[in-house]
Amino acid sequence: MAENPEGLRLAMPSSLGWECIVRIGLEALATQELELRKGQANDALEDLRLALGHKALLWRTKVRTAKNNKERTRAWDDIKTARRQVEKNVRHYHRARRALVALGADETIMTQYKVIGTNDLRLSGDVLDPSRLGQRNDTLAWFWRLGTNNSDQDNSWMEECKSLSCSGSDTLKKCLPFHAVYRVNFLRAKARYDRWDEELKIVQHEMRWCVLYFEHQMEIWGERAQAATREGPRAYAHKQVAMWENFAIDGRRNFSGKMV
Repeated sequence: MAENPEGLRLAMPSSLGWECIVRIGLEALATQELELRKGQANDALEDLRLALGHKALLWRTKVRTAKNNKERTRAWDDIKTARRQVEKNVRHYHRARRALVALGADETIMTQYKVIGTNDLRLSGDVLDPSRLGQRNDTLAWFWRLGTNNSDQDNSWMEECKSLSCSGSDTLKKCLPFHAVYRVNFLRAKARYDRWDEELKIVQHEMRWCVLYFEHQMEIWGERAQAATREGPRAYAHKQVAMWENFAIDGRRNFSGKMV
């Protein structure tokens, strides 16, 4: 009995392996599948971000606001459904990534499409509580910073929202989580950059101040050496002048090109 053709699995070049692809001469077809697999990975990441945002929204609007066991049970059922959707999107992405490896994707492509770990799927604390303490070292997972290459998809909700008051359940699912995630992380990254930039400028000025202090001490002891009337204090003052001069020379040499 012949097998049903509709149930047959299509043999793509990625199922053969790169060595077999080269031996048969399917490089052109493998290149086409490579682009398709990249699109599949991008779509899976896009769906994953949506699923994680929806899960975070459920956590914030249902689990945390549940007042009794009935509401809490229903809320956790919704969370489990959202978690299964997240796991489904992760499987789709890893399937596309394995195909990219089998198609001989170069290091540049594989660096862009990394493995998604368990820690990458954690709920973003910026959605749960944007004003919480201890968020200084928090970072988004890598796929949150990877934009989609599909120009046909509407990503206007990824941009800065003018207001958190979004009308409609579907719009709210898109606007609220991503607005909080991207806005808070952008502001936090900007504040961290401004703080580091300020600290760098302060250190550069401190290097200059240190050298100026050495030179100032050298001048003070030079004046004391000129004002000294006895040989002992004059010799000690000259010794201090030489010491502070060496400090200034070492400071200029070590801080060369670094201080203001």
